Amino acid sequence: MSIYRKIKKAWAKWWVATLLRVGGVNYRKTKKIWVNWWLSNPEYAIATNSDEHVKRSEMIVNRYALILNGCRSFCELGVGTGRNIHFFHKRFPDWHYCGNDISPDIHDIIRSMYPDLLDYAEITVADTLNYLEVCNDTDIMFTYGHLMHLPDAVIEEVCTLIATKTNRFILIHEGYPHKAGARKESKL
Repeated sequence: MSIYRKIKKAWAKWWVATLLRVGGVNYRKTKKIWVNWWLSNPEYAIATNSDEHVKRSEMIVNRYALILNGCRSFCELGVGTGRNIHFFHKRFPDWHYCGNDISPDIHDIIRSMYPDLLDYAEITVADTLNYLEVCNDTDIMFTYGHLMHLPDAVIEEVCTLIATKTNRFILIHEGYPHKAGARKESKL
């Protein structure tokens, strides 16, 4: 079994156990869960940069490259290791890049995977709702497997802020389209 599959399986067990332990999901609890997950699972960064994820990121950049010409700014919500920003930057090096992640160690994680990324991207340690309330408008707002982790209590406000802060394109790639929040995302 690949490291990616092992981490994915461990993550699923951990997430279900955590949900049962905290008695459901609210935003404060969700933020705490994710901070603890990042801090207690250093292999997670390696797993999210598996060949499978790298190929997906490259495919996304190639799929949208023609329509994104003329854009000047890119914001990713929940940057993780910075993989997506890295691949967009390879194709569009003149854009302004920014994003957020909830992990207090995100800068160290990014440096370990993409050492120069922080030279061209402003990455803020913040939860998504608070980040969207203060970030600048952007031509492209991007998420990859991020919104699906936000509880329904905040997803409508987050989607409204995404729509308000985005000048041209909203690119959303989520893994759980059946989740209640996905219905809000589809209205963006």
